[in-house]
Amino acid sequence: MIETVKIWLSGAENTVSAGRSLARTLYDIPLTIRLFGAIGAGKTTFLQGFASWLGVRGCVQSPTFALEQRHRTLRFGELLHCDMHRLSREDAQDFLAHTASHPGIRCIEWPERAEGGQSAGPLIDIIFDDADPRSRKLTVRFQDLSLPDRSRVQQWRKHVHL
Repeated sequence: MIETVKIWLSGAENTVSAGRSLARTLYDIPLTIRLFGAIGAGKTTFLQGFASWLGVRGCVQSPTFALEQRHRTLRFGELLHCDMHRLSREDAQDFLAHTASHPGIRCIEWPERAEGGQSAGPLIDIIFDDADPRSRKLTVRFQDLSLPDRSRVQQWRKHVHL
């Protein structure tokens, strides 16, 4: 099942807010989030908001030179933040193959370098289009998300106090 949502973001504050909003909707792991967009499009800014809602302490920065950063979350185990920008196609594929069974949330910047690296569990694509200098278009594509049964929904509602 594929669902797509399009959002217009007017700046960094809205980008952070969109990341927080996505994090609030999560209900299961493992999960892979792939972030597409040019340098400076807002990928890491989005993940900063996403990680803050998950309870990640400290600064979330782009792991361009380290290739990955690992953060503990309060709700979903480990957040693995990967950046494939500097890697060749083969190296990116190898790197992502080693992280494919990550039991928490795996966020991948520049996933196109791996040309379709596989993921375990649901997949969310975040696509930034910053062609308009006044705002960014954010497209979120949810793939293979299984809908929770009634007991999972009730459990989630209790957890978030709804």
